[in-house]
Amino acid sequence: MKRYQDLRFTDDFMFCKVMSANPNLCRKILTLILGRKVKKVVMHGTQQTIDLTAAAKGIRMDVYMDDVEGTVYDLEMQSTQKPYLPKRLRYYQSMLDLNHLEKGADYGELPHTVILFVCTFDYFKKRLPVYTFENRCVELPELGMGDACEKIFVNPDSDREGLSEDFCAFLDYLHGRVTENGLVRELEEEVEKARAHKEWEVEYMTWKAYEMDARREGRIEGRREGRIEGRAEGIIRSGRRHRLSDEVIVEDIAAETGCEIAQAQKILQDFDKKQATELV
Repeated sequence: MKRYQDLRFTDDFMFCKVMSANPNLCRKILTLILGRKVKKVVMHGTQQTIDLTAAAKGIRMDVYMDDVEGTVYDLEMQSTQKPYLPKRLRYYQSMLDLNHLEKGADYGELPHTVILFVCTFDYFKKRLPVYTFENRCVELPELGMGDACEKIFVNPDSDREGLSEDFCAFLDYLHGRVTENGLVRELEEEVEKARAHKEWEVEYMTWKAYEMDARREGRIEGRREGRIEGRAEGIIRSGRRHRLSDEVIVEDIAAETGCEIAQAQKILQDFDKKQATELV
């Protein structure tokens, strides 16, 4: 278990707290990565959850905000390389759109959305500092779809030619190198402040206690039944006690048992059906 005092900016919990507590600093990071000025942003809290239906898989966003021009941003830290990141991003986009339509919006009122994954690795192995994706015509690449959706991956393992001093220092910071660069010093100062925040430390310890509890129960059930479902059941029971979202529980099942996300989702659905039947 990683101590709270040892958390870095690239740890998911710390990233959420630092970014959401400092809208202006978050705006600076967005401006740096996007290469265009982002005006005042309004935060919507950390670990924002969107659950539209009981049957659908919800999403839990790290940092969710919009700016004064109506652009919606979902900023995510990715410190673990997983093979399904692009499809996860695709699902986040669909849930963001559905969330706005649920509020009575017409298709034309859907906002410009930017989903930005800050990675600590080069997912696409092409050494670009920023990979920006948007929908374009295959036959005419210069013809954009015009659906106002941007998907962005940040890569610290990139070539640095042509990058600004701030951007180079920020990429170095994602690898834990703290320089005297102004932006990096500001980030590190906020991390130090967060480490001294006792309420956040308690919140983190509670979260880690859940993870340890889930793994312990998973191992016990796994030894008892000798299969993935047995280990997963312990994780699910612990997750339900701690009132975690289905998405978090599914990801924990996949991480702990090594199964695919789709299998983890089915295991959770089967567990819930079994519990509902037992209650009748």
